[in-house]
Amino acid sequence: MQQSLQTAIDQVAAIRAIDASGLGEWRYRLTVEGIGGSDAYRECLSYLENMVVVEDVAVVSARAGAVTFELGLTALPRYLARTIRADGVLEAGEKPDYFTFVGGR
Repeated sequence: MQQSLQTAIDQVAAIRAIDASGLGEWRYRLTVEGIGGSDAYRECLSYLENMVVVEDVAVVSARAGAVTFELGLTALPRYLARTIRADGVLEAGEKPDYFTFVGGR
């Protein structure tokens, strides 16, 4: 049991780890679809704002059910993508940089 717990902790740490060469400042735009109201918008915005690699979040545009955000990142965008895949709050869309909001479930 203890070994299983340690393995799980090590796997989570590996997902969240950022190499020193990946640190810096980047801007990244992504569009999130499937935002079906103000509660979903607040949840999505809070999710993005609280990601470790996100320094700031700005809304670039909004239309019915979708919002395009610009994120200020403290690490390469690949670390953001890895976190998004691991968390399951956003799912990759059909187009690059498009995601579907599925919430915290």
